[in-house]
Amino acid sequence: FYWGYNRAEKFAVLCVRGTDGVKDVLTDLDILPEDYRGAQVHRGMMGGAKKIAAKLAKPLQDLHAEGFRIFVIGHSLGAGTGALCALLLKEEHGMDVACYALATPAVADVALASRMRGYVNTLVCADDVVPRASLHNTRLMNEELTELKWGKLMEEDFRKTKAGKMAEYVGVKYDELRSDWSIRASQQQAFAKAKQVSQDLGKSAADQMRKMKLAAGALAARGLQ
Repeated sequence: FYWGYNRAEKFAVLCVRGTDGVKDVLTDLDILPEDYRGAQVHRGMMGGAKKIAAKLAKPLQDLHAEGFRIFVIGHSLGAGTGALCALLLKEEHGMDVACYALATPAVADVALASRMRGYVNTLVCADDVVPRASLHNTRLMNEELTELKWGKLMEEDFRKTKAGKMAEYVGVKYDELRSDWSIRASQQQAFAKAKQVSQDLGKSAADQMRKMKLAAGALAARGLQ
């Protein structure tokens, strides 16, 4: 992290960076809940927030006493750690603090998040997975994936592909392709069937043309007689 202050403008800024290294990844993955005053928080990021708060509480308190505004800024891992650090600075050290967190992971339960709403501002880009990847949401996703009808979805998706349309055109049933879920294998089967049909049609057309030529030749021979 980095922190600094501006005496002319009377504000201090604490910046917490995102994941950068194996230790940070381990902190990200330490997702088991930890109790904080009856609420649940992200254990790994709360550990980081406590270390930062322990180092900076005294100098930030001195600046706060002089009328300095205190800002905390972070992204991803830094956003989650920064939000919890702002929580500690406010609730345990009595500072007025404002936190701006980008792509914040789920670091607090609903009740605590509501309590932090007045001074923690989070920004999420569209469907970014990081702010949604909580332990609770992961369990819900696992349940939904387990109940999902994969076979039906694959059949519907396959029918929309070129291979699926070709298979339907030449009369290959989807059930005949289910033994191998590989789209490439399915394409090969479909096109092989199409090639065979094409060859059969070509052979039939050639036979018909040969018969027509023989018939025409016979008629011409009779005319000469």
